[in-house]
Amino acid sequence: MPLSPDDFPIIGQASKFKNLYLNFGHGFRGTAYSMPSARLLFQIMTGDGKTCFDKKFASPERFGL
Repeated sequence: MPLSPDDFPIIGQASKFKNLYLNFGHGFRGTAYSMPSARLLFQIMTGDGKTCFDKKFASPERFGL
């Protein structure tokens, strides 16, 4: 099961490809994180300024993606 190095999912737009959105690295918490992750990704993709939690904690940029 994919797990990010800091044990927090990677959710957001890839910096290299603007039409690629990422949502992975949930590890064993995949089921528990599925709904909040989907909601955050939806808010990022639709450009909604307000997100369900601070998206910088899940940003792909923290690993250079």
